[in-house]
Amino acid sequence: MPYAPIRSEAATRRRRAVRLAPLFAALVLAACGGDSERERLERAAKALSAAQHDVARAREDVAAKQAEADAANASLEAARSRLADAESRLASASSSEDLRVSDDVIFRSVQERLLEDRRLRDVAVRAAVTQGTVVLSGRVPDEKLRERALEIARDTPGVVNVDSQIEVAPEAD
Repeated sequence: MPYAPIRSEAATRRRRAVRLAPLFAALVLAACGGDSERERLERAAKALSAAQHDVARAREDVAAKQAEADAANASLEAARSRLADAESRLASASSSEDLRVSDDVIFRSVQERLLEDRRLRDVAVRAAVTQGTVVLSGRVPDEKLRERALEIARDTPGVVNVDSQIEVAPEAD
């Protein structure tokens, strides 16, 4: 008869207990909410790494936005410089003796430009000029034509100011 080791009941229980001990310990730790220090350290390391990555990305975004803002500020300063130069040239040109013309010349110029505009041909807009101020009067069928007449007067050389007394009255059918 072959030899079979005799196992005692106590030895069998011990072997089962040794095999089940890690499972039992994990269950106890889970029930108590206690993770091992290693697990907590690993989670903390992952959270730290993610936070460091987020900080690095945010710094890159800030640097990119700062570069954009710096470029926009440089562009703004260049535009301001061009504006100041243009305003200076405008002031110089406005004070020129060549632009000081009589009210009669301004009147003729405004009237001529109003008559030449094809949109204003069929309406009666009159102009009067006193010391470079143009007073427009008459009646137009809509606001667009009123604005067009004002634009023509404002864009006429020698005009200092424009006063509108144009009535907007839609045509009756």
